[in-house]
Amino acid sequence: MMKLNRTSLETLKNKMAKATHSNQLVFPSYPSQVDQAEKIWLHVGLGNFHRAHQALCMQRMLDADPNLPWRIIGTSLRRSDTPLLNKMRVQDNLYTLIELSGTSDPKCEIIASHQTVFSSCDDIEKFIKIVADDKCKLITFTVTEGGYYIIESEEKLMLSHRDIVNDLIVDNPPLTIYGFLRIGLKARFEAGGAPLTLLSCDNVIGNGNILRMGLMMFLREVGEDAAFIEWIERSVSFPNSMVDRITPAFNPEYVTYLKTTYDYEDEVPVHAETFWQWVIEDNFKAERPPFEKGRAEIVSDVKDFEELKLRVLNAGHSSLAYRGLLLGYQTYDQVIANLEHRKFFDTYQFTEVLPKLQHLKALNPEKYLATVTKRFTNTQISDTLTRIGCDGMAKVPKFVLPTLVANLKTGGPINYAVEIIVNWASVTRLFLAGKFPDYHDGEEQQLRSLINKYGFQRGLLFNPSLWGNDVISHPRYLEQVAYSLRHGITDQK
Repeated sequence: MMKLNRTSLETLKNKMAKATHSNQLVFPSYPSQVDQAEKIWLHVGLGNFHRAHQALCMQRMLDADPNLPWRIIGTSLRRSDTPLLNKMRVQDNLYTLIELSGTSDPKCEIIASHQTVFSSCDDIEKFIKIVADDKCKLITFTVTEGGYYIIESEEKLMLSHRDIVNDLIVDNPPLTIYGFLRIGLKARFEAGGAPLTLLSCDNVIGNGNILRMGLMMFLREVGEDAAFIEWIERSVSFPNSMVDRITPAFNPEYVTYLKTTYDYEDEVPVHAETFWQWVIEDNFKAERPPFEKGRAEIVSDVKDFEELKLRVLNAGHSSLAYRGLLLGYQTYDQVIANLEHRKFFDTYQFTEVLPKLQHLKALNPEKYLATVTKRFTNTQISDTLTRIGCDGMAKVPKFVLPTLVANLKTGGPINYAVEIIVNWASVTRLFLAGKFPDYHDGEEQQLRSLINKYGFQRGLLFNPSLWGNDVISHPRYLEQVAYSLRHGITDQK
């Protein structure tokens, strides 16, 4: 059986041209081998989402214009990604994207939009060299919500976080995006200071603003010189963006599927739903790829798109993820297929979320919710609750808190938002006690410290850094938390 790589690609194309089965394999229409792209798009964070989203956008652009001078160089700041990087390199950075509609056979497409991939942990000099090169025009990021180390309720950098503490000692090998960017951007500044765009693609409202705020706070805390900081303020932009595509964790079943269906071996396929969206603020200091050819939208302001997605889709995911985990479910589609849990989801959306989104009428929140609900019921995706719920300390405040605050201010209902928070806290407590072995939270150490120091309720449910003082002192919040603890899914007292 042939292994997927650039050498076998033509053989595989010829073989598929003679195939008679209906599941046709889609190939890139542009040259898969490029030694040195004229214009570099560096992406930080080579998880499944990037490979199903931004990389597909690049592929679409190249399919539309095979002579486009852009390619992606992918890198990771985490040593845990080393096995993925090694497998991608063996396959000459090719992999298969499997799109699942829920109603028809999978669509499989070989993605070839990465020029190369590497680990910045193992080769920081390469990271510095690429960032300093004026051929690098764009750096994008998918580092998860927790990768920005921001206390959003206070708009402050987590200066006491162990990773930030490490990076504030400039001789230490960096661990965070800020530590890596400080070194890379300093080299670019000293090489002449060509303009650059840093584009966050994570589920954070105002993600570009958050990235800029965190970086500037970090640089000032380190004590960087004024000329360097002024150059960033003048020559580096931080557009906001909204990304959307449900992309589950790696599933080895799709390695087998490709072997049996197409007779080739791909060790790192990625599967995702068919829905895809990317909305980007038009705020670029340097030249950019023609994103429109990749079906992205370039707009003057993405705030409304971000708010709609985080409060409907992301909070909707959270609404049933922790509930499902407490009740022993494995995947999201299993939970929402249950009439009782579907009612919980619908009631939360229609009574607490949508009434506070009337300022977004131009985006038709009701229609968007209908689309989201259909996507959530896609049984081919079978997205695991542990993946959806992971890193809850960083996610839940961002997704649920805006709706909770809006209803507290206007006297609207808060029952379901509070129950989501209580369910997250209960899952977290059980996770720290050894349950849910596939679940993880990047803030596990901090969560343990909070519970050990303050106890379950004060550490998680009444923590001002998570929910803000106005919320945790509000009589209705206090009353509803007490009710949810008494009448919740499990004994959470």
